[in-house]
Amino acid sequence: YIEEMKEKARIESELKVAQLVQSSFFPNEEINGTAFNISGRYSPASECGGDWWGVLNFQDKTIVMIADATGHGVPAALITATINCCKSNLKSYLELAPEKATSSGFMMSFINQAICDAGKEIQMTAFIFVLDHSRQMMTFSNASHQPALLYRQEGVEISKENFQVLNDVNGPRLGQNPQQSYEEKTITLLPHDKIYLYTDGITECINSQGNAFGERRFLKTILESVTMDAKTTKNGLWASVESFRDNTPLKDDITFVAVDIL
Repeated sequence: YIEEMKEKARIESELKVAQLVQSSFFPNEEINGTAFNISGRYSPASECGGDWWGVLNFQDKTIVMIADATGHGVPAALITATINCCKSNLKSYLELAPEKATSSGFMMSFINQAICDAGKEIQMTAFIFVLDHSRQMMTFSNASHQPALLYRQEGVEISKENFQVLNDVNGPRLGQNPQQSYEEKTITLLPHDKIYLYTDGITECINSQGNAFGERRFLKTILESVTMDAKTTKNGLWASVESFRDNTPLKDDITFVAVDIL
């Protein structure tokens, strides 16, 4: 029994170290620029998780990424280490080929090769978009992830009809085919546009009665603070999810990223 307790303590200690290491993969929750504000948060279902989000600045462009590995726990967390390292390598590559800095499709393919090299046991969904501040444009690509939401205020009424689901392009999950190419779509941004990224752990979050948080509640909660800043929207959504699940253990990791165009 004593030996079993020692082994359990050793595993728990290693998981705490792994959790500490993984926490370094994420940017600050609040990132403020002259042309944008970003607010994001992540919570794992266990000590380590398979969700990841990151931000990369290059010249006059800001690249925002979100990814979700299949499953959660230590195996999924190892894949987040791969994509986090790939983000650093991507910046080095862009220094040599700056013309690629507006191509979200290239970036998705770049990351896909790294995930394929890590093995096909675990795959990832991902969504990447590039904010080109000088041109007021946004280019995005999707690898089977929940499409980003663009909220653009039209008129004075605050309505879910103002949400645009950015599902124009979509491709296979990362890790399936190292030769896979990904399409991209470019749209014009307007001042006060808002972009939201999330993982399915939020909408599929279950409460003690077995009910899911759901897409409808998700959109309704965002609308309650959509005219406020990204941080307020993020905090409002997080509080709503926590209240809904009422200490029911998470079945999946949850991540949410809000971006305000200034």
